Amino acid sequence: MEEKRHLISILKETKKAIFKKDVTALRDLSNMTLHSASVEQTDIYISIAVFIYSLSKIYERSDYQLSKSWSTFNKDCLTFIEKGINYLERDNFNGFREETKRFFAIISKLDVKFKKNVEYVIYQAKISKASRLHEHGISLGRTAEILGISQFDLQDYVGKTGIADARECTICMNVIKRLDIARRLFK
Repeated sequence: MEEKRHLISILKETKKAIFKKDVTALRDLSNMTLHSASVEQTDIYISIAVFIYSLSKIYERSDYQLSKSWSTFNKDCLTFIEKGINYLERDNFNGFREETKRFFAIISKLDVKFKKNVEYVIYQAKISKASRLHEHGISLGRTAEILGISQFDLQDYVGKTGIADARECTICMNVIKRLDIARRLFK
């Protein structure tokens, strides 16, 4: 029940951010959703995180807004959010999943150049969010599987960003562990 309310709240905030053209709010919402996705490990949280992050990347590009498909894309995003909220309010998680598939299928109907740009942004968003899920402790294989991306592309991205090394970093450790290491150094 709490999960459902959280998802609905995130979608409502996403809609507000789209109307305000607030790219920073979209990114923050995506990150908030990703944290929940790492805890819940449900496909709905993950698809929403990718969707919102993709929107932040797409809406920040003013040249995309010059495309003849822009108004259709914008309208479809808002429609998807409304339908998604309605499905979640009725506890119809399968309906939400189907609506997500329909939304991503709509992208194939955009004009060719804009479609390629959007598809690229979405794939890169999947890789970025998958790397963050991995950073939260989910295996590379599992995150690649959940998001339907290449494990090779994900490994390449994680290797370049240094995320794989993050858990070994003393800055990431809690204070007690860092103090313990420091004490051992000075014995």
